[in-house]
Amino acid sequence: MQACGYRKPIIATEYNGPGFYEFAPNFRFAPLVFKWLQAVAAGHANGDPAAADAGQNDVAELYRKMGELPLQTQMFMQGCAPQLQAKFERIQARDLAMRNVLAFSAGVEKTLYWSLRSDAPNRDDVMNLM
Repeated sequence: MQACGYRKPIIATEYNGPGFYEFAPNFRFAPLVFKWLQAVAAGHANGDPAAADAGQNDVAELYRKMGELPLQTQMFMQGCAPQLQAKFERIQARDLAMRNVLAFSAGVEKTLYWSLRSDAPNRDDVMNLM
């Protein structure tokens, strides 16, 4: 941008990680998100699962089979084993640090991280896995 004479601050948002699909064993659950996207496209506010069965029953089924799922899936789920939760938090901390270093190396001068989450999220909401 500077080479073209354009000097504006770069704002980066939603740079948290890791993402659910950064782990190959979770690729098989992509249809859950596709259902949610279809609900959004159909005009249901935020892909409301109650309005369009956007995967809520499917996520509930994942919780019923939680012990059989790959560890890479379990660590994104509420109530996972404490050692998985601790591992997930270590990955998050490392990931956030790396993303900031990359942003600074690209010329970003300031970053602001704000973790938005609900105190009582719907466990069976597809987006809660994300």
